[in-house]
Amino acid sequence: MVQDLKLYEEGITKFYASSDNLKTKDSVFYNPMMRISRDLTLLVLAFLRKMRGEKKISFLDLMAASGVRSLRVLNELKDDRIKVHINDYSKLCYNIILKNIKLLGSHDDEERVKVYNEEALKFLSNSQYYDFIQIDPFEDINKFLYPAISKVKNGGILALTTTDTASLSGTYPRACVRRYDAVPQNFDFKHEFGLRILIRAIQIEGSKQDRLLKPIITYYYKHHFGAFFQVIKGRERAYGPFKNHEFLLYCTNCLNRKTTRSLFNREICDYCGGRMKFAGKFYTGKLFDEEFLKFTENILPKRNYPLSKETEKVLQMIREEAGINSPYTFNLHLLSQKFKLKLVKMEKLIKLLKSRGFNASRTHFNPLSIRTDAGVKDIIDAMKHSI
Repeated sequence: MVQDLKLYEEGITKFYASSDNLKTKDSVFYNPMMRISRDLTLLVLAFLRKMRGEKKISFLDLMAASGVRSLRVLNELKDDRIKVHINDYSKLCYNIILKNIKLLGSHDDEERVKVYNEEALKFLSNSQYYDFIQIDPFEDINKFLYPAISKVKNGGILALTTTDTASLSGTYPRACVRRYDAVPQNFDFKHEFGLRILIRAIQIEGSKQDRLLKPIITYYYKHHFGAFFQVIKGRERAYGPFKNHEFLLYCTNCLNRKTTRSLFNREICDYCGGRMKFAGKFYTGKLFDEEFLKFTENILPKRNYPLSKETEKVLQMIREEAGINSPYTFNLHLLSQKFKLKLVKMEKLIKLLKSRGFNASRTHFNPLSIRTDAGVKDIIDAMKHSI
């Protein structure tokens, strides 16, 4: 047992982790910055509980480290219908998880919580089927996708986080091609584009097993991507997402952008006449489920879910942008620099675009960008008339 433990508190849950908590080797890892992911796990699990009615729900935290995510499920959802299984390959983490469960007061309730000390892939291959599987690896997530998808019950949830933002967002394009079979680009909306490349790759893995992976909520926050999918069985359903897998065409001269299903024709920018670059394929469908967002909006004021202020802020921006049918955003600072325009206040521009019949909102991906169904020509015209 390590001696350098520190008592932390997240939400209303206390737990032990290493005092050097961000060290990944020979320690009990805990990253406070990932709280948004754990907050959303609580909300999505509560949403699944609502969909399941009185049925029991099995939850697996595959790579748990200190176990804080599962501890919060036990302590903050407070529902005996949710059976929690916690796993970590590190013997050190396994022992600390047991210590944390004792601290929580659930150490003698084997019907409610079980702890395992197995290698993650081996555990998945030998495990039961779960209603909700959470995977939060330090490494590339690809090797976990196929076995994890196969172990989620029909209608259940697969939740993933990855810090592989550099390859997905264009810093290491060859790595992205190798890992996700898509060409990234370092454009002004690179993080959203990277997330959409990731979603497409995950949906393709699901389709190999005749399963649709429907996004419930997906997001980018600081150093990671997070994605919660509902897994739905059926050949026809699994084929559905392919209509939303397209290429991106992007003009570096005027920042115009659009999607296309084919690259066999020469693409000329319809705004400036320049040659457009291509990237992708990527997912162009919805990133957020409307029913889930409505659920969170209705339930949060009524229940004492101890979310961080940052999670609430991100959720609010997601609600604003969720209804706009556009697979990319526009960076206003970049547009103003490109066209030598005075920077317009975001709220003023959004209001003007709405008055002209377009949808527009802030986006959680970038505080300098807006999501809108207006084209670059319409945005530039609005910016000129806002001055």
